[in-house]
This record gives sequence, C-alpha cells and structure tokens, in this order.
Amino acid sequence: RRALQGAMAEIRAGAREVDPTIIRGLEQGWGLTDLRFETEPDLRERDSQPVLDDAGRIIGWFTWTPDRRLTHAINGLGPLFLALALSLIVFCALAIWLVRRSTRDLAVSEQRAWKLAYEDLVTGLPNRRRILQLVDEAIAARQGNQVVMFAFVALEGFRDVSDALGQQTGDRLLSEVATRLQAAFPLDATVGRVDGDEFAIVMLAEDAASATARAEDAVAAITRPFWMDQAVHVGATIGLAFAPRDGATRDALMAHADLALRSAKRRGGVVGFEAAIGAEFNDRRFIERELRRALAEQTLDVHYQPIVTADGLRTVGVEALLRWNHPMRGNIPPATFVPIAEQGGIMEELGEFVLRRALADATRWPDLFIAVNLSPVQVRGSGLVDTVASVLAETGTAASRVVLEVT
Repeated sequence: RRALQGAMAEIRAGAREVDPTIIRGLEQGWGLTDLRFETEPDLRERDSQPVLDDAGRIIGWFTWTPDRRLTHAINGLGPLFLALALSLIVFCALAIWLVRRSTRDLAVSEQRAWKLAYEDLVTGLPNRRRILQLVDEAIAARQGNQVVMFAFVALEGFRDVSDALGQQTGDRLLSEVATRLQAAFPLDATVGRVDGDEFAIVMLAEDAASATARAEDAVAAITRPFWMDQAVHVGATIGLAFAPRDGATRDALMAHADLALRSAKRRGGVVGFEAAIGAEFNDRRFIERELRRALAEQTLDVHYQPIVTADGLRTVGVEALLRWNHPMRGNIPPATFVPIAEQGGIMEELGEFVLRRALADATRWPDLFIAVNLSPVQVRGSGLVDTVASVLAETGTAASRVVLEVT
C-alpha cells in the first residue's frame, strides 16, 4: 500500500520516472512480472492498468508481462476437456434415450396392467370389474325418461362344446358369441364377459320395451349355428333389470338381473325382473335350506309303487319314489324340490340317499326288482358308478335286481 501511494504521489506530482525501488515493491506486492510505468506502452504485448490524475485524466499506465502459464496449462488440457465434453454429450444422449425408453415401457406396462385389471383376455371385452364401473357411470348419466338396462346372458350347452372340442375351440366360440352380442345391441351399449360362459350388457335406452327387443334379437342371433370346423349349436337365456324401475343402485340392479336370469334358465328366452320373481327366489331359497336340513336329519321318506304284470295278477317289482312332508309346508312334491336340489348342488347327495334307502328296503322283497330314478345331474357326475357299486356291496343286493331310470 505504501509503495503504491508513493508511486501515485510521484506520478501526480509530474514525475516522468518512478523510483525503481517503488516499482519493484509494487511488482513483488502484486505478483507481477516486469512491472513498468509508461506513458506510451505497447498495449498489444503487455497487460496494463491506467493511472489517473486528480482530474480523472490518464497520465500513464502500469504495464507488465502477462503470466500465460495457466492458459498454456489449460490449452494443454484441451484434448482432455474435449473428451470429457464428448463423454458428457454421449452420457446425456444415453440418459435421454433411457428416460424415453423407460417412459415408453412404463406406458406399455400401464396399458398391460389396465387390460389385466379391466379386460377379458379371451374376448377382449370389459371384465366384471370394468362392468361394475360402467353400471355406475350409466346410472349417473341417465337423463329424463331414459332407462339403464343391465342384463346377464348365460350360454346353454357351452360346457359340452368345450369338453367335446377342446378349450381352444371353446375360446373361439366365446369370441364369436361376443361378436354377435355386440352386433345385436347399439354401438353405445357395452357388452362384457363376467364369468366362464356368462356375459353382461349395460345400455342406456329410451324405454324398457326397446331394450327387451334388442335382448330377444341377441338370443335369436346366438341360437344360429356357429362354424368351428363343424356346426356348433348353443343357446342363450337373458335376465334383465332396469333402472330406476328395478333399482336405483348398481347392487340392486345386478341382483335383480341375476334373479331374472335364474328364472330365464327355467323358462327359456328373455325374462325381465318383476316382484313375483323375487318372491319365487325367496321361496326357492327357503326350500333349498330346508331340504339340506331334511337330508341331514334323515326326515325324507321313500315310498314304493308296485310294478305288476300286464294281467295285474302278479307284482314283479317296485319303484322308489321320494316324498317330503315338511313340518310347516306339509307335502312338498318332488316336481318342486328336485329342480331346486339340481340347481343348488345337492342332487347327488339326495340321489345317494334314495338309492341307499331303496336298496336297504329291497332286502325285504328278495323276489322283486327295484327301480330308482336318477337325475341327469347324477348321471353327469363322475362318482355315480362308484356310488352304485358301493351301495350294492353294502346291502348285498344283486345288481340284476336294480333298474336305474334317468328321468
């Protein structure tokens, strides 16, 4: 600082030469090389700093030889910097490519996950989860006098076709059924697959009659033959429910459509929900529950009808007939409870009860044959032969005395 103050004082005093001692002090203090004070320096070769007088005019320059070591060092590192820059560019490009690929893969993964969550893999139709959402959306979108139709469609004979021709043919048949269902309904209706051989339809319609007519067209379309390297025939039954008439919520609409479908399976064709169907369902549920209890408590009866010769003079056999005297309902005929047993999954147990009771009673009539009725459900069961053989062995009844009749 003192050296600089002294040099500036001399310069401002008009000195044209500055004390070399002061110059050296400045040179050492600033870390400069070959520091000089010049009035006309060569500014092209040397670095400089102007010196001003009290009036702000330039009266000279301090000049020095610039230190180029750092520049030379940097210039020497130029190839390295270039390589690093290229590496950085390549890295950025690679990072961008990876991000884009990850984004694309994520989109594909999200789409695949959506399909797995909401789309049936065989037909490409919406699955049960998606149908539930669409029912809610349709109910919310209903305007004025519009109705929301919800329908369950059950195929008849599909399992026989799949068992006979294989799963691949069964899948092809399901896809063909889906195509015919979509063609039978308007473009704004949604057809979905909710179970193995069961479909669902969600549609906004102007009235229930027009929607029912569409459902009847769908049944007619499905009953036409399908060509699966050979002619294949299946049938269809449809249960309908309409909002707001049959329910204002998704759960109510689907429950009533399911009840209508149960009725349609017995009657055939298209059945719309009505209050009587609900009462019938409750009654069937009561009978099924009580029938299970009667089986468990062995309170069912087997009566025997004689089978006689044509002249009526000699009895040659008896036919076992199941009877049920309910403590509250009284006599419930087999025509009422047997179909419920078949649909409720208890027919095999019920049939085994009759067979076991009949063959045990037949030991009292060694000269007569005994006829026992079988339900088609029992015939289709895989355990029928083993059951008959087991009961014959337990009762000691000769197989030649037993007649099994398929009703």
